[in-house]
Amino acid sequence: MPAIPIEDNDPRIRAAQIDSLYRHASMALVASMLVVAFVAVVMWNIFVDRRVLWWCMVVGFVTLLRAACIGAYLRRGQDMSTLFWQRLFLAGTLAAGAACGAAGVILYVPGAVEYQSILAVALLGLGAGSIASLTTYLPAFYGYFTLLAAPVIVRLYLDGGAMHSIMASIAGSFFVMFVLFARDINRTLVDSLKLRYENVELVESLTRQKDAAERASIGKSKFLAAASHDLRQPLHALSLFANALGERIRYPEVRRIVDNIQASVQSLESLFNALLDISKLDSGVLQPKIEDFHLKTIFDRLENDYHPQVAQKGLTLEMRRCNEVVRTDKALLERILRNLVTNAIRYTEQGTITVSCQPSHSGVRIEVSDTGIGIPPEYLGEIFDEYVQLNNPERDRGKGLGLGLAIVDRIGRLLGHRLRVHSVPGEGSVFSVEVPAGDPARVELMPVEGFAVVGQELQGLVVLVIDDEAAVCEAMQVLLGGWGCDVIATSSMEMAIDALSERAATPDVVLADYRLRERRTGVEAIRAVEAHVGRPVPALLITGDIGIDRLRDVDTSGYGVLHKPVKPARLRAFLKHAMKQKNPGVSANV
Repeated sequence: MPAIPIEDNDPRIRAAQIDSLYRHASMALVASMLVVAFVAVVMWNIFVDRRVLWWCMVVGFVTLLRAACIGAYLRRGQDMSTLFWQRLFLAGTLAAGAACGAAGVILYVPGAVEYQSILAVALLGLGAGSIASLTTYLPAFYGYFTLLAAPVIVRLYLDGGAMHSIMASIAGSFFVMFVLFARDINRTLVDSLKLRYENVELVESLTRQKDAAERASIGKSKFLAAASHDLRQPLHALSLFANALGERIRYPEVRRIVDNIQASVQSLESLFNALLDISKLDSGVLQPKIEDFHLKTIFDRLENDYHPQVAQKGLTLEMRRCNEVVRTDKALLERILRNLVTNAIRYTEQGTITVSCQPSHSGVRIEVSDTGIGIPPEYLGEIFDEYVQLNNPERDRGKGLGLGLAIVDRIGRLLGHRLRVHSVPGEGSVFSVEVPAGDPARVELMPVEGFAVVGQELQGLVVLVIDDEAAVCEAMQVLLGGWGCDVIATSSMEMAIDALSERAATPDVVLADYRLRERRTGVEAIRAVEAHVGRPVPALLITGDIGIDRLRDVDTSGYGVLHKPVKPARLRAFLKHAMKQKNPGVSANV
């Protein structure tokens, strides 16, 4: 953005000039008094009529007045304008120039070239010294120097003779040279002041634009959070109904329709989850849980989850043997690798996708390579930005939202893991992440749990649902009832307490929407239920919010969280875990 032009007569420029005059005037007064004292000493025995004494007294009186004005300025309030101080300084400077310059007439010694030379040099030297303090404001310098030097130059010229003419010419040349020099210095000073205030205005303008951008970003985030919540509510209910319907349909032609509905719901869910991940990473609510673990556990899950998708596309997924132990957040590292593998599958039409690991100087390097379309060099710096998709000009939502690599980049920075990419257009790409090596001795052994019979493990589980959306409550009753749960569906904290009192029931699980009516939250509702039954109850918050404040509140509540639309498999896993807590002797597949 170009700087805003500032004129020479801008009030701020003039105010800065006057301020500089007053703040540098004290040293100039001291220097002038030393020169006056020198001239007085030299001339003291030349004149017997005490004119030197009278001259010193006049110069001293003017100097005292100027010193008083300088002190008044430095102690000034805001009651007087810059123009007043400008005129006051100019008047004092002209008076000082006239008083000192009078020496060129009243202390001029006819026929004594040596004294005339001393007087001319002293006055011209005093004028030259004023360049440092007066060139900030040229009218003051021009007036002072002219009144100071003109009398002695004119007096030398009027004295006649070749020597005096030469002396007058030299003094006049110095006068002109000093005036031109002062003008150049003034131009430089004014330009520097203009540049300063142009930069100030530029910074203020940029600050205003930054504030406006931040307000717009906050507004966008609030809108996105509100829209996300409102859109997730019906999507959440649709997901629950679709899953309940899918468990009841046996006719193949109807099953295909239900499968298509579920596929569309899953596509919408993946887009919402990508936005949610970005919001979580930007808000700082994600706190890494650092642990030591075998990479093989992640590699096995990736192979199991992505093998059908890769095979369906006619590709080969090669998971190279990896026995390395790393130290990082297991879930976040898995999310990085899943996004990289998903990205590789999306942009590879034939060939192989390879996931491998190997020791490196900084720990362990994990690589995801493909034989896809590759990335042009000029776009390598953009691929980690939000909503960037190089091969999707039509914005086909089947190819994602363009947030996968942005999430990878944010998680990498959160964990402090270095990400690299190497790509050749038409040949493929290699994405790598550097992870610290772990200690095999600290790797926890995970217990192997048994599997319960599907459809029987939730029989009789009392589930209290608190959600102010009637469609969600109904969908929960249909879905959970099909799993054998005893469902108590309510729309508020008060109704939940009343329903428990009427049935004299104690819930085994509480499923509460985070945002309830009358500005209540699911956290408050769960705590009220726990207070009513007199003990902690396994509870799960279900939310569609992506607002930073709400995400932090949910994260610090201590309860489990699922984001809308909820995958029934995850909900079922939580209920199985709760059933296992209710009946410790019964094994459950969590």
